[in-house]
Amino acid sequence: MSSATYVHGTDPIEQQRLAKLNRLTNPAFHEFAKVRASDHVLEVGSGLGILAREIARTARLGSVTGIELSSEQLAIARDAESLPNLTLLQGDAHCLPFEDGRFDLVYCRY
Repeated sequence: MSSATYVHGTDPIEQQRLAKLNRLTNPAFHEFAKVRASDHVLEVGSGLGILAREIARTARLGSVTGIELSSEQLAIARDAESLPNLTLLQGDAHCLPFEDGRFDLVYCRY
């Protein structure tokens, strides 16, 4: 992994802020993304995994892979509801471990 700096803090107040931001903006993003049931999706910077879970419910015949730099954020995301088509990995957005063409949709927010 590179020596990238994690931008968002991981203290509980910051996590509450990020969760609220997700609740406020996810519906509009979900509508914009037009995810299909069979899509394979990559979310770069999954944070708490809130949006990734929402997208995974739509891509129920496909898959959603979330990649997150922060082990603290990833631990919280993994403790939340699990879905069979959702995989959360620790990794760096600057060095993605995926082959070209694997995903139908790739996005990164915040």
